[in-house]
Amino acid sequence: LMVFFFTRLSQEFEAWYQSIFPSIHMSESEKIYDDIVVGRDESSRSYSVIPFLDVLSFGNEAQKRQALAKMTSNFHPNFAPAFKKALNSESNTIRVQAATAIAKIENGFLERLINLSKVQEKYGDEPVVIRAIADHYDNYAYTGLLDADREQLNRKRAHEYYLKYLDVVPSDITARNRVGRVLMRDKQFDKACAWFEQCMQSGYHSEAISEWYSEALFQVGRFDDLRRFSQLTRNKTQESAANQPIAIREALSLWQKAEGRI
Repeated sequence: LMVFFFTRLSQEFEAWYQSIFPSIHMSESEKIYDDIVVGRDESSRSYSVIPFLDVLSFGNEAQKRQALAKMTSNFHPNFAPAFKKALNSESNTIRVQAATAIAKIENGFLERLINLSKVQEKYGDEPVVIRAIADHYDNYAYTGLLDADREQLNRKRAHEYYLKYLDVVPSDITARNRVGRVLMRDKQFDKACAWFEQCMQSGYHSEAISEWYSEALFQVGRFDDLRRFSQLTRNKTQESAANQPIAIREALSLWQKAEGRI
């Protein structure tokens, strides 16, 4: 009798899923505005998670559900703290929606990995395929939603595929920077220093490599080397200072003192 009674009141799965992840129909102008606010547009390079955290802290249940739906459809690693906060919500509905959203995001990464594996089986070790797999593992490790062991495993695989790719395309400076970035995120600072030094000695240099190398030198406590490197790159960084975030400019300025000491 209870089953019969509650069956009459229950929702179909599709209706329930649509209620927590509604389809959003926007005009072209609304899409452009949304791209700028969320950060998908060139006009906005930063992703701010503070409004989502505020909504999950002080909003009503409907607002929280809308925020989770928005974060799911426009996922960015900076949203991870908001998802984790939602998982600890007092509302069972919000906890279920957050868990469903995380499962959906992870399922998307898994499906893409399966598709990339099929492409690799078909085309072998084509550089573009290897690079795509490396980027995928790197992005997956950076979601902020994985436990420490899974993050490390994905970083390890990204590192392996990046090195495999660089064996074929050694001139890809972006991939070289990402190898060092993976080592930095894995807290292998000594190896990161050695990698960036090898890249620069081989003639592969970029602003991103300089910034990550400076951070690696700081993490291992090689402050004299950091000062010398900052002096060597001072002119180049001044030319491009307008394009750098304020925090990076201030940090470089601090270490680029003319006297070489702080």
